[in-house]
Amino acid sequence: SVFNTQVKKSHLDRTCFFDEAVDVARYDKVKYPQFEKLTENLSRIAMENQANPEEFYRLLAISKERMKELAAINNLVSIIKENKPIPETLYQLCLVLADAWQYPEYTAVRIRYGQYEFQTRNFRETPWSQKEEFESIDGIRGLLEVYYTQKFPEADEGPFLKEERDLIKNLSNIIVGYINSVKGQEVLKDKAKPKRRGFE
Repeated sequence: SVFNTQVKKSHLDRTCFFDEAVDVARYDKVKYPQFEKLTENLSRIAMENQANPEEFYRLLAISKERMKELAAINNLVSIIKENKPIPETLYQLCLVLADAWQYPEYTAVRIRYGQYEFQTRNFRETPWSQKEEFESIDGIRGLLEVYYTQKFPEADEGPFLKEERDLIKNLSNIIVGYINSVKGQEVLKDKAKPKRRGFE
């Protein structure tokens, strides 16, 4: 169906992980100190004979969520690197995003971009959602939507964590960055084509 929802022009922020800027183009080649520090803290607490088991399990839960987010971004980058057409790429991205949220088995995703709309098989609109708008360089608007299909305990943003708000922004930035890259390459190819000369 045609995407006709009114969206505001979004101002892209840099993609971040643990509040640190991420170079998406080199994401699989970069180490991030915050992630390594979290791993070190877990190891340290475990070595202290679990003197503070509540703190250990709290950090363990945080670590699990951050690893899911990292995996989601890496999955997006891997799919984008396949250089498939935009519709096919957006469809594949839609299918893998749910795993990054706190309750993946109850998470539904929809990506809308221009005339395209892709959604997970379990998709339905509910009162529990996160949405992030984007707009490509040619003015075509898009929307990334994440819904929980059932009610969960209150967190930072309804049932969602504040880190999940950062995550959906980051994923949206990666998606629009990919689209802009494809669009830019198309413009360069068109300019490189020899122009036809009329009969003199």
